[in-house]
Amino acid sequence: GAGKKCGGVGVSEMIPAPSGGGGIVLIAKTAVKAWVCVRVLYDGKYIESRLEVPNTNENTVINPFVDVSNWGKETINSLYAIIQIYDINGTNLKNINTNTASSLKSKESVKLTGVFDTTGMAPGEYKAKAVVYYDNDAKETSMIGFKIGALKVLISDYTKEIIKGKI
Repeated sequence: GAGKKCGGVGVSEMIPAPSGGGGIVLIAKTAVKAWVCVRVLYDGKYIESRLEVPNTNENTVINPFVDVSNWGKETINSLYAIIQIYDINGTNLKNINTNTASSLKSKESVKLTGVFDTTGMAPGEYKAKAVVYYDNDAKETSMIGFKIGALKVLISDYTKEIIKGKI
C-alpha cells in the first residue's frame, strides 16, 4: 500500500560465552540497529498538511502558515487554505485566507501563508485548524492550540538611586 513505511534492520556480533557445563552459549559482543523509511506514492492526488500558528502578544500581526506536501503521483494544479481561528470554547472567531499556489508537483512541498491581525482579541488560549483546498478536493489539518499574551510589568517601590552590588 501507499504511505510511509518504516522498518528496523539490525546486526549483532555473537561470541561464545565461557561455560562450565558442556553447552555452547552465545552472547552479543556488539550490535547495530538502523531504521529505514520508504515513502510509497498514492495514486492520483494526495496531500499531507501541517498548520502552524505561533504564540504572540495582543494587538500584533503574525503570519500563520500551512505546510503542504504532495505525496500523490499527479501534479496538483492549484491550492490554498483557509485558517480557522476558534476561542477555547470552539466558537469560530476569524477565517484567514492564505496565498494560492499555482502548482504542486509530486514529492514537492509548499508553504501557504496568511496574515492574522490579533487586534481586539483578548489575551488567552485559542485553537486553530486549516482546510486546504486543492483542485476539486479539500482536506483538514489537525486542530492546534496557540496563545495570545499581554505584556504587563508592574514596577513598585523603585528608587532613583542605584547602589553597586545590591539588588
